[in-house]
Amino acid sequence: MRVVLFMAQTLNGFVAHHSGETPWSDATWQDRYELAKRFPAIIVGRTTYELMSEFDEFSKLGNPLVIVLSSASGSVDESTIFVTSPQEAITQLKGRDITQALLGGGAATNTAFLEAGLVDEIILDIEPQLFGHGIPFLKHEAPSMQLELLGCEQRGQNVRVRYKTIKEQFLDSNID
Repeated sequence: MRVVLFMAQTLNGFVAHHSGETPWSDATWQDRYELAKRFPAIIVGRTTYELMSEFDEFSKLGNPLVIVLSSASGSVDESTIFVTSPQEAITQLKGRDITQALLGGGAATNTAFLEAGLVDEIILDIEPQLFGHGIPFLKHEAPSMQLELLGCEQRGQNVRVRYKTIKEQFLDSNID
C-alpha cells in the first residue's frame, strides 16, 4: 500500500486560515485536482470531508473512494467510509484491492498517519504567502522524522517539493 500525503500550504506551514479559508491560486487548485485524479482513493479527516463535501470537491477529483478518519466508523454510501484509525483505513483500502491512496488532511489526520508510519511520500505545494496564524500542516505533537528529497520544481509562483519518508529511521527511533 502506497500512501502519498499532499497539501498546499503557506511558506510558514499553514494549510488554511483559522476560518478554514484556503486562498490558493487557481493553478494550485488545478494541480491539486490533476494529482488527485491519479489516485483511486483519498483519505481525509472529518472536518476536511465536510468542507470538501460542501463545495462538491470530490466530484472535481473524479469521485474517488473517500476514507474519512473520524471518531465514528461506518459507511455513508459505497463511495464514503468512516474509519477510526489509520490502520483501519489501510485495511478498508486493501480489502477493495486499492494499492495507493492520497492523504489530504487535516493536521490531526496527517499526524496520525505519520505517527503510524503509513506515509510513503509527502508532496507540498508551497504558496507564496505567509499567514500570521492558521491551521497547521501537522499537530504540534507530530513525530520527528528524516525525509529524502525526491524533487523540487517551480510551478508558476509556487514551489512543489516531494519527499520520501524514511520509515526505518522513524520506526527505530520509537523502540525503547
